[in-house]
Amino acid sequence: MDKDIKQEQILVRITGQDRPGLTASIMGILAKYDAQILAMSTKTG
Repeated sequence: MDKDIKQEQILVRITGQDRPGLTASIMGILAKYDAQILAMSTKTG
């Protein structure tokens, strides 16, 4: 891995009413920055 690349972990929490495509939109934004998803979960109710 390139030594000049800064790495950090962040937590993204989305709250509110769900809608179609929400997760896909978020993943699309993260993909633009070559983000690595370490874990993902959803909670309903």
